[in-house]
Formats: sequence, C-alpha cells, structure tokens
Amino acid sequence: MVIDSNIIIYAAKPANHALRKYISTRFAIISSVTILETLGYHLLKKDEADALNYIIENAVVADIDRHIITIATSVRQKVNVSVADAIVAATALYYEFELATNNESDFKNITGLKLVNPLKII
Repeated sequence: MVIDSNIIIYAAKPANHALRKYISTRFAIISSVTILETLGYHLLKKDEADALNYIIENAVVADIDRHIITIATSVRQKVNVSVADAIVAATALYYEFELATNNESDFKNITGLKLVNPLKII
C-alpha cells in the first residue's frame, strides 16, 4: 500500500500503536513527496521528526520519475487536487497499490484509485 502523509503523521503519535502495527504488517511505500510533506513542516520538533523518521525509514520510498509525473499530470488535468496529492495518487496508480489515507475526500474522484482508511479499520 502507498501511505499518505496524514497516516504517517497519525502513526508517529505515541498513542497510535495500533496504526503503527497495521502499517508494519504491510508492504508500505511512500512517495518521496511525502517525506517533504511530513518532515518539511517549519515548526517540527526534534522528537516529532524522530518519530516520523522511524516510520519513513521502515517504508520503501518511491522516487518521483517521469512515469509518476505523467500519471500525476493526467490526474490534475481531470481532478482538482494539489500537486502533492496528485503525485501520491499517481504513485499508488503506477504501482497498482491501494492508497492509505484519512483524507478520502481529497482522492475520491480519481479514477482507478483504490482507497483504504486504516483509521476506520483498526
């Protein structure tokens, strides 16, 4: 599964052990743009960064290449989504994996994208 930044942020919180376990029992991919989204916050504290890094380091990072950009461009031509969301969605579409997100409404209109909300499962 491809993991959206909001799921990584929730999983990094100490109280969310069940979410971390859910992620750890699956093959997890994150887009390289997700690293920017999660670690690029200007008020991020060191302990928060450490928790995020732990999750990121245990996932496979999918770099943004021409294939991902082509799919993301097509997504943005059809649906009003942010550049980062288009890249994350394109990553899931390219690898034919479901996208784990709590922001289902941001992605619901993207054709062919399979969504899962781990917060509704655990």
